[in-house]
Amino acid sequence: MTRSAACLLAFLAAAGTTRIVEAQSQSAQAAFKRAGVFLVEARYDEAIAGYTEAIRLDPTYEDAYVDRGYEFVKKGKVKQAIADENEALRLEPNDPLAFYARGAAYLREGLYARAIADETESIRLEPSHIAYVARGDAYAKAQNDDPAIADYDEALRLNPNDSQTFKNRALLYKKKRDRARAPAKIAAIARVNKPSVGRPRTKPAGGAQSSGRSSEPASASVAKPAQNTPTLIPGLFHFFAIIVVIALLMLALFLFIIWALAVKAGLSGS
Repeated sequence: MTRSAACLLAFLAAAGTTRIVEAQSQSAQAAFKRAGVFLVEARYDEAIAGYTEAIRLDPTYEDAYVDRGYEFVKKGKVKQAIADENEALRLEPNDPLAFYARGAAYLREGLYARAIADETESIRLEPSHIAYVARGDAYAKAQNDDPAIADYDEALRLNPNDSQTFKNRALLYKKKRDRARAPAKIAAIARVNKPSVGRPRTKPAGGAQSSGRSSEPASASVAKPAQNTPTLIPGLFHFFAIIVVIALLMLALFLFIIWALAVKAGLSGS
């Protein structure tokens, strides 16, 4: 074979390979678009199958990894989602959507610090409503209320029609108010439940009192009732004592009258 013939064959082979790659790429794009249609129609399993077909035809199709990974997040397949987003970020290290989707997967897994880090990177690359919401959710789950509210504020600035974020922010505001009121509530409960009698006196650990100090706890003096406060039992006792005295006086008067009448009748008969 002459050199020119060999060069011609190599050129034809390269051209054929290029056409095959282009055909596969076009097929991958078609599969990706079909998956997007399935997604709009809420046919999620078919959408995932479409993204999988696009990846099979073109293993470097980064967008297909991102979108399939996010669909895995929504189905709760967190490990598959993280694997897809890792591959997407290997192919394109600066894709904000890949960071967002992986952060959403970490959030579902309960890995809040990782979720916050990924959403922060997504926001750095391209600030978006969804990334602020996701990071706000991660902060809220991690009990960091102030950063969560700040993220919800920014998300609502970008998308004022997000009713769920309004609700989430309102819940955090209520939580903060309840925390602020908690000390006052506890104090009020303590006042209501304060005992009405003094605590029993207790001797110090060293034995009998020797220093002249009272062994009663300092807080017991707060709980002791006022000395002049009337109670129910003494009041009843005084009432019945007065009734008995009056009855005895009336009985004595009655007996005196009978005696007087008897004496008068005896004098008249004589």
